[in-house]
Amino acid sequence: MKNKSGRKSISCVETLNNIGNIYSMMGKNDEALNIFNEVLEIQNASLPHDDTSRADTHHNIGVIYYFKNDLEPALPHLQKALHLKKEQYGNNHLDVADTLEKIGAIYSNQKMFDDALSVFQEELRITIAVLGEDHPDVAPAYHNVGEVHKRSGNFPLALATYLRSYKIYRDAGFQDEHPSVLTVCQKIKYIRSMMISSNKVRHEF
Repeated sequence: MKNKSGRKSISCVETLNNIGNIYSMMGKNDEALNIFNEVLEIQNASLPHDDTSRADTHHNIGVIYYFKNDLEPALPHLQKALHLKKEQYGNNHLDVADTLEKIGAIYSNQKMFDDALSVFQEELRITIAVLGEDHPDVAPAYHNVGEVHKRSGNFPLALATYLRSYKIYRDAGFQDEHPSVLTVCQKIKYIRSMMISSNKVRHEF
């Protein structure tokens, strides 16, 4: 629906978001990005500058850029989404944690490990605060922290964090054949082999 100026009105946003999400699920990232940018344009033209309903749109655009491995434009959109979500929900909300996870992934891919670790630790803190320490959805947050430790070469901390993730999954009834558990098990095996190799090298000198 268009208003008198010929522009699409704010009432179109929900429909456009649904279309964008469908394109995203189909892996049609360019089409999804065009739709979400159109949504943001409508919101910018129709809503007050501080309206927090733009948060999901910025998040969606940032995620699409991330899927396209176009990290430079992804980050500011996700940071804007994070700011708006914190204004809307406060600091302890799973939507905030979700955006933090995406920001942390970008930092990790850019090898900005200190920034990635800080963001993933905040994601972990929020997820525990909302769901409790032993909820299975906390396990991926521990895994994210462990992944940064692994990539930065801190194998003892990586191992401890991966083991915590594994324990949460198993205590929640997940079997070792579950894809998420299998991934953690593979990381644990890799870290242990690296630590053994590192000890052998030290003993040789």
